Amino acid sequence: MKHLFLLLTFALLFATCQDDEMVVDPYTQELALEIVTGLQTRDFNAAPVGSLGNPNTFSGEVDIYPVPAINTANIQYFGGANLQVRQYWIFAASATTDYADINFQQELSNDTYSADEVSDLNIVQTNTVNQSAFAIDVSDFSPGYYRIFYLMSDETLLWDNLYVDPNAGDFFTLLSTVSADW
Repeated sequence: MKHLFLLLTFALLFATCQDDEMVVDPYTQELALEIVTGLQTRDFNAAPVGSLGNPNTFSGEVDIYPVPAINTANIQYFGGANLQVRQYWIFAASATTDYADINFQQELSNDTYSADEVSDLNIVQTNTVNQSAFAIDVSDFSPGYYRIFYLMSDETLLWDNLYVDPNAGDFFTLLSTVSADW
């Protein structure tokens, strides 16, 4: 019995003296590729409608619109450097409000992720386009949140968040529905 007591005491002592490095780094979680922390909403003319949540986006001079989208989403580079979107990847993502206090504008840069990391995910749609403006068909997408990454002609990587519902009746009703998530 005395040996059992000593063994139990040792086990408890060992369990409480774990290495502090075993704690999951929350920074790693907030930069997970497959989460959406908010949306930059835009109408059919790419005009900003407002932000929902705390968008973990780094879109530079590229807009996707409308956000949310029903059947088609447009991509447009509006910068002055004559860049083009070389390739894009779209994958499903989970919405979360867990990172409302993170300043993503300070935390993110075009080297936060790599094109290899993005291309290794479960891609819903990808294409090599080499264009500065184009439309993508999202009518076969399941309703939900998505992330889109753009590899630009100067090798920079940019990204944005999107909500798609091909079954929605109109933009403003869908925008109201999505707003309730945030």
